[in-house]
Amino acid sequence: MSQGEEVQRVGGALVMPLVVLRVRGGDAKDFLHRVLTSDVCRLEPGQGQPSALLTSTSHVVATLTLLCFEESLLLITPDACADALYHGLDRLLMADDVEVEQLEEGVLGLFGSSVEEDPVLSTLASGSPDTHAPLSLGGFTTHAVCDDHLGMPGLLLIVQAEAESLAWAVAQGFAAMDATSYEVLRVKAGSPCFPHDVNEETLLLEAGQLARVSFDKGCYIGQEPVCRIHNRGQVNRRLVGLVFHTRQQPVAGSELSHPLKEAAGRVTSVARNPGDEAFIGLGYVHRKVLAAGGALRLGMEGESVDVVPLPHGVGLWPPRILPHYGKPARS
Repeated sequence: MSQGEEVQRVGGALVMPLVVLRVRGGDAKDFLHRVLTSDVCRLEPGQGQPSALLTSTSHVVATLTLLCFEESLLLITPDACADALYHGLDRLLMADDVEVEQLEEGVLGLFGSSVEEDPVLSTLASGSPDTHAPLSLGGFTTHAVCDDHLGMPGLLLIVQAEAESLAWAVAQGFAAMDATSYEVLRVKAGSPCFPHDVNEETLLLEAGQLARVSFDKGCYIGQEPVCRIHNRGQVNRRLVGLVFHTRQQPVAGSELSHPLKEAAGRVTSVARNPGDEAFIGLGYVHRKVLAAGGALRLGMEGESVDVVPLPHGVGLWPPRILPHYGKPARS
């Protein structure tokens, strides 16, 4: 089996650290279109898209996946920014016919070969990212979202009882994943996560999140800085893949240095690559350092660090939210 084929077989089932919000009412779609970064109005029931809520200065309040239904929209967001998203939307409501509520449902993630090998699951997972549909399998009924953020076949299931749902997935042949195993897969795929790689101190385009932005829609909160940065064609720092030449695991938050610039960047996520036992990660590096090339160092005199293309893993699909800094396709 090749390394690429081996990567595709990695996966399992995991209760995800995600929260589900529901937005409904006669003005729900127009309201979200006005405040979020993506083109909400073009969505049809069964479709979805990555999006974000920003401050007026383009700093990230929350990242999310938006799902369109006949009479409502669901927002799946990391639990670390769920409160900020809920209260941020609530503060923006004026006379809109809109109701925002946090649901009790959780999210179960299914990833890897067990998705590919099941005919029902593989059909759902082969759709466009963030498309969604009801799922009934083995006496289990839920709603499934096509997900590619680990660079392999994946589904997010919106479930009422997380523990029971995980037990069902294990009975279906999925291995139960722990948070450490999941983090390895996320870092290998190069998917930025709130709050580690994207947070309230981050500009959306610094994280290369062009997939979350429509440049064709009307105004939204934070649009002016986003468009100005995009039209200028550069950000001062970029989120990149890192390989660490060290025997000890680097610490997220560690500073990076370079002969050209002492404060060259910062490490945001770290994981051990099970393929070769090397430490890999994500981090921000200043654009002048990236242009100059050459190895970085942990701190001022630490071990060397290489900047590498994402995803880290051979055979992985580039996730939809992979950091990207070129001109986006027209939405």
